[in-house]
Amino acid sequence: MTPLLLPDVPIVVWWPEDAPEDPSADPLGAMAHRRVTDSTKEASGEAMLRRLAAEHEPGDTDLAWARVTLWRGLIAAALDQPPYESVASVTIEGEIGHTSIDLLAAWLRLRLRCPVTVRRHRDADAITRVTLERKSGPIVFDRPDGRVVTISQPGQPDRHVALPIRLLNEALAEELRRLDPDEMFGEVLTKGLAKLDAA
Repeated sequence: MTPLLLPDVPIVVWWPEDAPEDPSADPLGAMAHRRVTDSTKEASGEAMLRRLAAEHEPGDTDLAWARVTLWRGLIAAALDQPPYESVASVTIEGEIGHTSIDLLAAWLRLRLRCPVTVRRHRDADAITRVTLERKSGPIVFDRPDGRVVTISQPGQPDRHVALPIRLLNEALAEELRRLDPDEMFGEVLTKGLAKLDAA
């Protein structure tokens, strides 16, 4: 049996708040395999995402990304069903300053290659609504209460799916399940946000 050597032990650094501008250049971050930030806890989370995009290194991630995993799964599942039409445009609504909205918008812009509009509301909690416009009519994911999302689309009865706002421990646990670099997050951060900014 081979002993486990210190260089073999995965190191994760998590900044609950006040993350460095360049996590991989931070003394602790330079030693880590994964560097976890939380832009939703920063005074200007959107500015932080842009900084993270400029300095991104494999192994960097942000808890705002973990918070949209279930949204991404629901949207992908809805688009995997007939009539298999392309999406003409997307509108995302939610809380002012909540960076999960930015990352979901960037992912959809990158993947669907269509215009994405973000609408922010003062009285909202996290992401409240996503609308995908298609030729046959919109697919609407509506979560006004932060607990249950209602999925509406033409020709089908409304479906209700439990989708509570993810707690910190749930988002952190998801990030700790995988210790390899999250390539999709890197692509969304470095390419998807830039496409949103250029639109």
